[in-house]
This record gives sequence, C-alpha cells and structure tokens, in this order.
Amino acid sequence: MMKTLAILIACCALGLASGLSVRYLTQPFAPTVLERTGDYTHIQQREQSDIVLYSLPGCDACQRAKAWLQENNIAFAELDIAASEAARAESRSLGAKTVPLILIGTQSVEGFDPERWQRLLQSRRPFVS
Repeated sequence: MMKTLAILIACCALGLASGLSVRYLTQPFAPTVLERTGDYTHIQQREQSDIVLYSLPGCDACQRAKAWLQENNIAFAELDIAASEAARAESRSLGAKTVPLILIGTQSVEGFDPERWQRLLQSRRPFVS
C-alpha cells in the first residue's frame, strides 16, 4: 500500500513538472521593456546629458544599446553600475530591476528597445545646462 502510494505521488509530481516544463518551453521568450515617466533633471544636469544609460560590462543588451546610440550619433552619458555603487543605488532608486536602463528626457526605459527609444528621442526637449 505504501509503495503504491509513493509511486502514485511520484507520478503526479512528474506529470505536474512535465506539464509546467511544456508550458514554459512553448511560450516564446519576450524580454520585458518597462517605461516610466519621471523627473530626472538632477541626474541629467549632473551628467550634462539628457540621455543617461545605466549599464553593466558583459551585458549583451547594454553593448547593443551603446552601439545603437553610437551608430545613430546620439550623445549620452554612461553609468556603469558594476563600477559605481552610487550608480547602482541610483538605478535601484529609479525602480530598475535590469539593465540597460536609459533616461531620455522625462522617460526611463528598462531594456533595449530601439523603436521606443527612437520615438522618445524624437519627442524629447533638448537638454539645457
């Protein structure tokens, strides 16, 4: 009886686990891009740029973000959250859970999304120091 019960529990657990695995394997991976509105002027004034990129070395999305900005001749200030505890704390205080985090005017965008960035860049007011 005990052996049968143990086999039944194991089969249920295995079936549940395989069902969850199939569910996650069949859903396409879509990175989350999170956009927020805020007043980032104190950061932008300090960095002398209305475009501020928080990044990490070795982060593929961060490398693509920097390359995209450079290819489009867009001036930006970069803050490396691995090299600066202050930058890391600041990105967290902005609600960031991942990098890249970019501040464009009054918007912050978590994740690399060139189409969204382009839209925000076109609608931003130029930085005045």
